[in-house]
Amino acid sequence: MANPTLPLNVRLWVNQQDRTYEASQEMKVYLQGNKPFYARLIYVDAQGNNIQLLPNQHRRRNYFHGGTLFEVPTDDDRFKLTVRSPFGKEKLVLYASTERLGSIEKKAAGEDVYLVTETLEEVASGTRSIAVTAGPTGSGGNGESSSIAEFAEATVEITTSDKPPSQ
Repeated sequence: MANPTLPLNVRLWVNQQDRTYEASQEMKVYLQGNKPFYARLIYVDAQGNNIQLLPNQHRRRNYFHGGTLFEVPTDDDRFKLTVRSPFGKEKLVLYASTERLGSIEKKAAGEDVYLVTETLEEVASGTRSIAVTAGPTGSGGNGESSSIAEFAEATVEITTSDKPPSQ
């Protein structure tokens, strides 16, 4: 997983091995890439709402070092992911790139995260978009950049239920 000479590859997983959560349980999300990457993490709840967990209103920096395990949320995020309604089939989607991510439409959802006002297809497209900016020319001398953006995505499906955690 830590070989930076390979194309960008990211892993995404949660703290429950069976990916099943019950009401009031806390969820932890883990991500890792084989080389440095920028990330956008979206949580899709059972009603189809797209909630951007990273970057968020407290952790605006979305650059991650390759080969390092990262956890969401941490104390830097200032929130917890506690399971509550709506319950059902849900998922997490990690969009990653070796270059800065394109912008997407979103609005604040409380004081911590963002509600994405676009579909997942639009998020994927916006994430993969690039901005053309002036900068140094590549080795070809024709104004082309020598850096090629790499993109990767990872998805984890989870199930939430209103069954209270067993004691």
